[in-house]
Amino acid sequence: MSGARGCLRYTLALALVCAALVLLACPVGALAARRGYYAPPTVHRRFGTVWFHAVATADPVCPMVFCGTQRIIRQQGYYIVWVEMLTTKAGRAEVRGYRLLELSIRR
Repeated sequence: MSGARGCLRYTLALALVCAALVLLACPVGALAARRGYYAPPTVHRRFGTVWFHAVATADPVCPMVFCGTQRIIRQQGYYIVWVEMLTTKAGRAEVRGYRLLELSIRR
C-alpha cells in the first residue's frame, strides 16, 4: 500500500512542478515578446466558419496589410490576435471580427 501512496506523492509533485512552470512561462514569454527578444508567430487558421488570426503589425487599428494607411513608427509594433466568424442570417452571409489580444512590442 505504501508503494501506491509514494507513486501518488510523486505524481502530485510532478503536477505541481508542471503547473508552476506554465504559470511562470506565460508571463516571461509575454515579457520577452514585448521587449522584442523574439518575434511572435504569424497565424492564419480556419476552423469551420471561424478564422483565427495572429499577426505582428505597425498599426493596431488596421492589422491587415493594405487596409487603410498604416502609421509606421520604427520603435513600436503590435501583436494582434483576433477571430473572424462567418454567420448567415436570412440567406445573407455576414463576417464579424472580435479582437482577443493587443500586445505592444518593440522592434
